[in-house]
Amino acid sequence: MSQPRPCKVGLFRVVSWRRKEHAMNDNSIISLKKFTATAGVSPVTVWRWRRAGWLPTIIIAGKPYLSSEAIAEFKQRAERGDFAKPVMAGPRRG
Repeated sequence: MSQPRPCKVGLFRVVSWRRKEHAMNDNSIISLKKFTATAGVSPVTVWRWRRAGWLPTIIIAGKPYLSSEAIAEFKQRAERGDFAKPVMAGPRRG
C-alpha cells in the first residue's frame, strides 16, 4: 500500500485516511500520539486543536485517545473549511 498523501485544507494539512478507514469500525479508538504521527502534524498543533474543542478526546488511564467518530467528524469539518481563518487585509501603505 502507498503512504497517505497529505492535501492542503485551510491553514493546515489533513491526511487521507482511506486505508485506515477499512480497519476502523464504529467503536474503535486510536491513541493521540498515533493520530499525530498519521496526520503528520506536531503534538503542539494537536494540543491546540484539542484546546479549541475541535478534537474531543477520551482519557483512558491518563492517556488521551480519539474515537473513529471524532476523527471522521474532524475530517468532514476540515474538508468543509470550518477551521480556516478569514483572510485579513493588512494596512495599506501609500
